[in-house]
Amino acid sequence: MGLFSIKLGLKLDRLTIGVLPVKMKRCFMLGSPTWWDILMKLMSPFMSKKLQQRIINVKDEECERFVKALGGVDYVPVGFNKCNGTLEKEIVSDTHFLSLKERYAYEES
Repeated sequence: MGLFSIKLGLKLDRLTIGVLPVKMKRCFMLGSPTWWDILMKLMSPFMSKKLQQRIINVKDEECERFVKALGGVDYVPVGFNKCNGTLEKEIVSDTHFLSLKERYAYEES
């Protein structure tokens, strides 16, 4: 399970193709396989120090600290690694990517 659903991911892709430069502040890797660690060690000499610091591989035993940094289990999706998240509803999709008909109904309620 990713952080976004497939439907929201497609909408974000269409929104950002060629028009929106995104500056990554941090990228948290949760539950990454062993080969990812090896790949990162091989690629790190070719990456800037700044990029190396922004890609953070969170191990299972560090999950509790990661959840605290996010603000609690209320902000971690259900089934997201072993972090025991409770977020079942997609906040971004529900508030920012509504159709016009859904948006007017949402604002009236």
